[in-house]
Amino acid sequence: MAELQLPAPDGAPAISPEAAPAPAPGTTIRERLAHVQWRKVLENLTPAIALGLGILSQMQAKHTITFAPKAVALLAVAWALAAGVGEWLPQAQPDEPHARWRNLLRTAAALVTVGLFRNVLFFLVPIWFASSTLGAANMLAPLLLAGGALFSCFPNKFRQTMLERPRVRTIYCSSVLFIALVPAAAVEISLSPRLSMALAAGVAWLASSLATSRTPLTTRIGRIELGAGAVVAGLILALAAPLLPPVPVACTASATGTGIQNREIEDPADRFPAGTKRVYAWFQVQVPRHYRQGIRFEWYREGDRVGSVSAREIIGGREQGYRTSSSTGSPKSGSWRVDLLTDASQLIARRHFVVE
Repeated sequence: MAELQLPAPDGAPAISPEAAPAPAPGTTIRERLAHVQWRKVLENLTPAIALGLGILSQMQAKHTITFAPKAVALLAVAWALAAGVGEWLPQAQPDEPHARWRNLLRTAAALVTVGLFRNVLFFLVPIWFASSTLGAANMLAPLLLAGGALFSCFPNKFRQTMLERPRVRTIYCSSVLFIALVPAAAVEISLSPRLSMALAAGVAWLASSLATSRTPLTTRIGRIELGAGAVVAGLILALAAPLLPPVPVACTASATGTGIQNREIEDPADRFPAGTKRVYAWFQVQVPRHYRQGIRFEWYREGDRVGSVSAREIIGGREQGYRTSSSTGSPKSGSWRVDLLTDASQLIARRHFVVE
């Protein structure tokens, strides 16, 4: 549609309604402020304001992983609100003007929905990053999650792209529900990361399917297909678990050294001289209270696994985290790597060192 333009004198350029003439020299500050297009300024500042509020809310709230079940509840409210707005307050058609109160209510509901999604996403990003390992494949999921959190800071684009398209909204909401349910399941019922992901995938599948249509519940075949889909989704995520961070297991510190004293590393270093008798890999792991997780150490030299796998179990509840270590004797020269994994092969942390 062509832009409406105001008539201009012969030989002068046309002036659009949004373009006001520049203030003349010598105008007062009040006149200059009146000339500013505040609506456009506010629209340009909205992403920065939303990002700042998201970061500030998490810094002030200081939510820990125990907040995960409440985050799921907030996400359910946001999802229901988005679905309700789309069904009960549809956008006005060109030939169907809505009452002003209706448009205001739709705008307010959309703002609340976007705000809830943003707060949940900003809560989840640190949790998933804390369980990932820099440079490993499991860093991809937190990066995608951070991208979604950043995108939610553009409320108009977020609403138009995600919330006002039923199918896209369902896929997006079910994905966010999955990443919120993983820590919630670990906190509430102390499930291992792999089982948490399987359960979260099944529930997210059910929720997304029922949000799209409740027809499957009306027939026996439909209920079977719905249940089978949830089982398949759970199995797929259980198999894909090694590619994802082992939420809620998170490594808070790691080091290599030549000894262990009172569960602390001695003589920490990343390079060791030839002839070193023993090198220890030490990790401090944080897990929720009453949580147990099987772990194992794998040692690699020049990319090849060496020695036997050392397996044990970590127990949650300690404020300083659970400290564990493994060692190798008389390491040969070369580049070494120590991986700390869950018993489901999910990478918790990785440490590198060199023997000269």
